[in-house]
Amino acid sequence: MAKNSTKSSKKSEKAAAKVKDVAKAELKALRSELKKLEKKVGSLEAKAERWKTEAKKQRSKTEKQKAKAQKQRTKKVEARNALQDATRKPAGGESGPDSPVVDEVPASPAVTTPPEAPTTSETPDETWTVTRLRGLARERGVTGYSRKTKAQLLADLA
Repeated sequence: MAKNSTKSSKKSEKAAAKVKDVAKAELKALRSELKKLEKKVGSLEAKAERWKTEAKKQRSKTEKQKAKAQKQRTKKVEARNALQDATRKPAGGESGPDSPVVDEVPASPAVTTPPEAPTTSETPDETWTVTRLRGLARERGVTGYSRKTKAQLLADLA
């Protein structure tokens, strides 16, 4: 019986050694994976810091631009007020500190509307350009005129 117990004890020791070796190998693999992940986390944290720094710079630039825009708006209002003050004339040709001020409306430049494209009742022919044919097609409500060839436009508009 003593022989059996030593055999089983040796078998269990071999099995335990095998398990121990497998566990060591797995532990080594896990430590290697852990090092890789820690390195990656470190590089991602550094990248995040760079982005934070860049965002801070951009916020600073934005604030400067906002301040500059506000100054420009203030100058614009001041210039508009100065222009309005300059265009005011005293009523009745009087001048002096007690004379009433009447606003004179500055003459506005003549507003001209662009001449409308002449709508012709003549039938388009081969001498018409594609641009002119498309314009007429647009006026007449032809759909898909932008994709049509000159021949197709002529056929649709005839």
